[in-house]
Amino acid sequence: MVNSVKSFDIAAGKAVEEVNLLLEWQNVVKGTTAVLPYGVDPYSLQIDPIRLARGFDHRLAQRPGSASARVTRLDVFTGIHHPFRNRRAHDVLARQIARWTSTSSLEVHVHTAELSYDEDGRYHEKEIDALFDMRLVDAADDSRFGTAILFANDRDHKPWLDRIRRRSRIHIELASWGDVNNVLWQRGTWVHKLTADDLRRCSGPYGDAA
Repeated sequence: MVNSVKSFDIAAGKAVEEVNLLLEWQNVVKGTTAVLPYGVDPYSLQIDPIRLARGFDHRLAQRPGSASARVTRLDVFTGIHHPFRNRRAHDVLARQIARWTSTSSLEVHVHTAELSYDEDGRYHEKEIDALFDMRLVDAADDSRFGTAILFANDRDHKPWLDRIRRRSRIHIELASWGDVNNVLWQRGTWVHKLTADDLRRCSGPYGDAA
């Protein structure tokens, strides 16, 4: 499922490099433990991906020798519960998606795949990596974007990422919470290392319900 709202607020004729931000949502949420106080449950946070994306605009200006740049497309990738398995969790995420895609400040796409369930009731994501990689390939082929920022830390993305680095003109950057080792990093790759202050600016108070 893909939800999108397309709207742009960049002044006509202004030379701004367009950036596509890709968020692997479980990595975004779980990774906050690197900057949270000890014992705070990352799933108790209400992170707003729109505010998170807007925070990157200031960070893009800090890159050495970079032209003016702005995130104009946001892609969020997340698993979703089947409503018969967990109606409450399904509906909570559906409401979040509705809020995220109602923005008028940038183009937003939310890509979801139904969670897979084991016999003991545990669940895990399937197909999210494939959806992420397909979008990355599309961004690399789109002359509109000069940069793609990947908020991900999964080795499964590496084959496609290596191929794009060799064959595409798009500039690849990474993002993470704190000083976390990223398996997708290679020499020369710019990494946006987000802080506890960045987290506060894009989330509700600790313990705020989703």
